[in-house]
Amino acid sequence: MTTYIRCKQTIEGSFAKDADNNPVCYKCCADLDIERMKEHGRITLYLTNDEQGHKYVGNWCGTLKFSVTHFKYHRHSAFGYLNRTDVWFAGPDGKTWHGINSEDNTQLCHCRRTKTDPRSIANVRTV
Repeated sequence: MTTYIRCKQTIEGSFAKDADNNPVCYKCCADLDIERMKEHGRITLYLTNDEQGHKYVGNWCGTLKFSVTHFKYHRHSAFGYLNRTDVWFAGPDGKTWHGINSEDNTQLCHCRRTKTDPRSIANVRTV
């Protein structure tokens, strides 16, 4: 049994750890990621597809998901020629966010808030 510092729940099973190595439930992971995005304007998420093939970016445990409004594939020449995917989505602050994934062997998507207005709104899904 684990007691989570943030939400005070006691649950048996999997959990994450925060920056201070305290146990955090997966729901609180989404809340912490949203706080970080709003405060810092950047975060590393994961670019994946759902069951229907729609792209989304989200946290590693899947409790935070942002639907990708549009994306672009292209090649870039850093360290040889790699495939790159640029994605855009509406973030938790209502702003448009841009993410970059160098998709060769990774799902990591480095995201940051842009200065443009959102292309769509209210597409945050928490699980």
